[in-house]
Amino acid sequence: MSLRETVYARETDDPVLVLVEISHDDLTAGPLRYVENTEDITSGGISYEGRPMQVTLPDERDRLPSGRLVIGSVDPEIGAALLDLDAPATVRLRVVLASDPDVVRNDYGDMELRDVAVPMNEIRARAATPDLSTEPFPAGLFSPAAFPGVF
Repeated sequence: MSLRETVYARETDDPVLVLVEISHDDLTAGPLRYVENTEDITSGGISYEGRPMQVTLPDERDRLPSGRLVIGSVDPEIGAALLDLDAPATVRLRVVLASDPDVVRNDYGDMELRDVAVPMNEIRARAATPDLSTEPFPAGLFSPAAFPGVF
C-alpha cells in the first residue's frame, strides 16, 4: 500500500511513522533520534527511540514552511543541553511506513529547531526552514576590482 493510500484509509495495520533526528556539534551524545512509536525501530541501519510525540509536518502553504514538535519522556539533561546551544540545532523529519521503515516516503530535509521549550520532561519546538530573505543577493558583485575584463 502506498503512503497516500495508507494515510487516507479508514483502517490500516501499517501505521505512518515520523522519524525525528536532532543534531548539533555541541551535543556530546551525538544526534538525538526519535520515532513517533511505542517501540524502537531501525531505519536505514540507524536506530530511533520510540517516544510519545506530536508532530505537525511542515505545510508548504506558509511563507516559510515550518512544523511543530512535542517529544515526551525526554531526559532533563537532554532538554537542558538543547536550551544551552548557542545556535539552532538541525532537525530532519522523515516519514516512513512501519512495514518498511528503510524506505523513506517523504524527507523534509534539514530544518532549524526554533523556539525550544523544555517543560516537564518534554521538548516543545518549531522546525523551520532557514529564512534566506535576509541573505545578501546576489552574493557577489561585478565591480572593476573583481572583474576588470567586464569594464
